[in-house]
Amino acid sequence: MDIRDKVQIDAIKDSEEYSICEYGTHVLIYNGTYGVYVPEEILMLNPKRYEKNEDLAKLNPYDVVDETRSATIIKESITFSGEIANAVIDFGREKTWIWQSAIKKFGKRRMYGVADVHMEGQEKKIVVVMDAEGNAIGIIKTMADIEAQKNDTYTI
Repeated sequence: MDIRDKVQIDAIKDSEEYSICEYGTHVLIYNGTYGVYVPEEILMLNPKRYEKNEDLAKLNPYDVVDETRSATIIKESITFSGEIANAVIDFGREKTWIWQSAIKKFGKRRMYGVADVHMEGQEKKIVVVMDAEGNAIGIIKTMADIEAQKNDTYTI
């Protein structure tokens, strides 16, 4: 089953956890950690039943792809209370962190990139997940600046 189908089913089961933003040909279904772009022709949800997230309005899948820099998920990881975060390095060798559970949902064989976007009132980085043709199929919110927060609560 495709990630877009799984997220739609999860959103149907627990509509309180998901918000939606419509872009004309696609809808972004987002749970605060990751989201998927679903073409309208395969959309199973009624967007009117979900909270609209205006913060996501600037994440149009076509614009996001234009802003995306190629990135690679590396083996470096940190464990926080049983949850694992993996490092993502873009071509400029800048490191960002995302939850490993989100990577597992999309699969390691996908193409990943990093984009700077305006979200939640400030500039943030997101990881963009793309299919083999380079189309955005989802986004993953990056974690806060872990490098600045390193302390005894993590292990590498």
